[in-house]
Amino acid sequence: MADEEIPQDDREDMLSILRNLRPYYFWILMAQVAIWGVVVFLSEEGNCADAGYSGCAVTMGLKMSGLVPLMLLASVLLVDIWRYLMVLLRHPREREIARARNRAKAEGIAEGKAEGIAEGKAEGIVEGIARGKSEGEAIGRSVGANKAHAKWSEWNARRIEHERRGEPFDEPPPSLTDCIDTDDNHR
Repeated sequence: MADEEIPQDDREDMLSILRNLRPYYFWILMAQVAIWGVVVFLSEEGNCADAGYSGCAVTMGLKMSGLVPLMLLASVLLVDIWRYLMVLLRHPREREIARARNRAKAEGIAEGKAEGIAEGKAEGIVEGIARGKSEGEAIGRSVGANKAHAKWSEWNARRIEHERRGEPFDEPPPSLTDCIDTDDNHR
């Protein structure tokens, strides 16, 4: 199985080591073994000189055998502490980024609402003007037609009255200009 296919949280059985952090554990452990090996060798230098190479290796092995489990544990703790510190240090930054993202989103929503309201008002004003103009024209035509009908009715009533009495009626019928009342035009 390739390393790319292994999930990030998959752990090794021994010491619960994360697979993707395995090299870090290994190098920290090796550095500790090397450092402690030098320290033990320097502290046992006089004893190792008399025992020879194999005696020195046995002496160092006996002295370091108690340290190896501690070094394993220390390497696990160091890498995990380092990993958790990185998470803790990254957390405030991510929280600030999330806050900034939420602020920007809220500003975008508010700006979108404001633009929508402005566009709606502009469209409403244009539609209102057009509707008001058409309604005003319709009302004006209706009022004008009523006035014209009233003037024609009055003229016709006068004509019929003159015919009934047998008098000549020479008054001309009302024209369009007679039906338009300039005083009532802009009420």
